[in-house]
Formats: sequence, structure tokens, C-alpha cells
Amino acid sequence: MNATSLIHLHTNAAENPGVRGLRVYYAEGRSDSKQFARIAACYMKESIRSIPSYSNYPVEENPFSGRHGENRYARMPSIIAEVGFHTNAEDARAIQHPVFQDAAMRGLEKGYRMFQDGKGCETFTVAFPDADLVSGDSRDIDAAVGGHPRYPIRYTMRVVECTQGFLCVGGSGVFYDETEAHTTNRSCHTATKPFKIVWEVTARDEDGIVATTQTTMNCQPKV
Repeated sequence: MNATSLIHLHTNAAENPGVRGLRVYYAEGRSDSKQFARIAACYMKESIRSIPSYSNYPVEENPFSGRHGENRYARMPSIIAEVGFHTNAEDARAIQHPVFQDAAMRGLEKGYRMFQDGKGCETFTVAFPDADLVSGDSRDIDAAVGGHPRYPIRYTMRVVECTQGFLCVGGSGVFYDETEAHTTNRSCHTATKPFKIVWEVTARDEDGIVATTQTTMNCQPKV
């Protein structure tokens, strides 16, 4: 079949019902499979924990070695993704929920893509520089995007701090492609006294992965 990689999807079990969480296994002594397992676990964690109701779902980022036949006899990089313990009540509910299933598989698919492309696991981040402006100024600033998100990236800006007596508003935007400049604009309208706005920025890529940050604009009146 000319397969380049092999992925096995399992649910796990333990005599102790308190044991839970996602684990990825590889055949001991197989460095390529170990790297694949590490990347897969990392991106599955990122994807699952982007869902608020699963933000604390336990994921073992360090892969487990073993002598499972599925991995041992494979002639290509091979991993077993144990998405949770069906012997644990919380994991069992998650495993059967479509939202969890979708998030886990999106993360696994991304891990496969990154492994095939020779990339490691890098957390999706978005950083918007702070801006210090004078009344009447307008300035374009470039946001920095980290990790390997799937475009487009949509972001919203929510006001979390605003100097009393000023009207502060949020905003939103889209970054369509990694090759384009990720530019946003900051404008300081008529300011009779110094004021400050702080936004909380939430960015979401096409895979549903979420990154949050804060950015500040300080405005000063003209001297």
C-alpha cells in the first residue's frame, strides 16, 4: 500500500479506575517512531485542551515504549494512540463525545502532518506588540505568529482595561496566509489627557486551536 506511517487508535484500560489520560506508544528502539509519538502526543494535547471543557484533560507528552506487535512488526514509523482509559468514568465520557473525538483526531492529524514535514511540536502563539502613540497618530503594527497553525487565523480583541472617561472598543480580524504580513492598526484619536486601553486577544486557527495574549495602547496628548 506504500504507507509511509502507521497509526493505531485505541482506548486504554487499567485495573485501577482512577488511572486516566491520553498516552502514545512506540516500539522500543525505534527512534523514528518515538519522534512520531512525541509529536502526536504534543499536538493532541494542544488540540484537546483548546476545548474549554477539556482544558485539564490529562495527556502524557512523553511517549511510552513497549513491545506491542502493531508497532514492533511495522516496516514504517508506527504508533498506538490510546486516547483515554475506558475504565475511568471521566475518560469514558470524553471518549464517547463527538467534540472530544474531533479535537483528538484534529491534533493527531496535525501531528502526522508535522512529522511528515520534518517539524517538531511548537505551541501556537500570537503576540501583538504594545503601542505608545500621541493624539492624532495612527500606526500599523505586525503581529508575530508562532507554531504551525492552519490558516486562516481569526482573532477577536476584548477590552479588559480602559481609562475612566474614555470609550474603548474591541475589534476583530483575519490573517489569511502565513506569507502575508500580519498587520493591524492602532489609532489614537483626540486625547486631552493620557489614556490606556488593554485588550485580551483570542486567536483561533482553522484547526480550532486557540492562542490568547494581551496587548496595550497608551495615548498621550500632543505637547
